[in-house]
Amino acid sequence: MEPLIQRNTPLNYKRIRRINIDPIKINEIVHSVTKINPLENLETRRRPYVEIRQLAMYLIRELTMLSFSKIGEVFNKDHATVLHATKTMESIIHFQKMPMFMKYYYECLEKIKLDHEKSETINMVRDTLEDQDIDELRAINGELVFNVNCLMQIIDKLPELLRERFIDDEEFIYSIKQKNIELAVVQKP
Repeated sequence: MEPLIQRNTPLNYKRIRRINIDPIKINEIVHSVTKINPLENLETRRRPYVEIRQLAMYLIRELTMLSFSKIGEVFNKDHATVLHATKTMESIIHFQKMPMFMKYYYECLEKIKLDHEKSETINMVRDTLEDQDIDELRAINGELVFNVNCLMQIIDKLPELLRERFIDDEEFIYSIKQKNIELAVVQKP
């Protein structure tokens, strides 16, 4: 498969526009990369929040077919704000080449690309499976979801000190929750 974009060059709009991704998923990926949720603190004008929100708006504009108005609805902003955000981020990433934003931008693109390829693979596998195979996979997934939920309940019940000592990595807990969500997605018809 051809790379999503080539580094250090402006986006090839036609090639990238074919990938249509849910804007909420893009916001989740931006949140996981930057550790700032673009959908929180929507009323603040503090620089870190505004810049991350602009990055999310820029990615949504580049990777989806949504208009500026529709993107603005996601963030409770008007189309002019989204237009300004996309122009600002394009300048920061492709012309000013600010290292922090270039890093965030390319990490987000990589995660989005991986997520897109994973969802394409899941859809392809779903299309090739017969009904009995799907039922069997749903049963297996049901067991896996149950086991992950049990594990999360055990982790949540651990005393705080023990939890901090042995499970000090919030990324670990987040990844378990993400796997649980992914398993639940495979279960859907």
